[in-house]
Amino acid sequence: MKFYFGPQYALFFAGEFRWKQVYYHDVDNFGSITTSAELKNYTYQLENIIFGGALWFGGRIRISQNHRWRLEPSIGLGIKSRTVVWHGVPEGYQYSNGGLEHDDPFPTSPRYSTPGTIYVPASVRIFYVL
Repeated sequence: MKFYFGPQYALFFAGEFRWKQVYYHDVDNFGSITTSAELKNYTYQLENIIFGGALWFGGRIRISQNHRWRLEPSIGLGIKSRTVVWHGVPEGYQYSNGGLEHDDPFPTSPRYSTPGTIYVPASVRIFYVL
């Protein structure tokens, strides 16, 4: 949702809400928590739930003489989290390539949950007004 204000309504505040739920099948190695047993090339299902929101500020800049072509730069500040649910992994086993615990505060792997990460979304759009 955008709220336009200012001269010629060229500036705006916006809010966004994101929720995405993705399932996919993967193959990897798992190790037992209590014994030294390993599952090599084990097929399982991973569920990623991404949830968050942000507030944006931006503006519209006319870039053509007829004022139809416009540029819209914007930047925001938000928070998001990722919850990872492992389906089909036997009880007592965990992901053995680094485990479920990690030191990276901004992991890119979809195998890790990330509670409350701050993010700074930014965009530049170009569009034509009919």
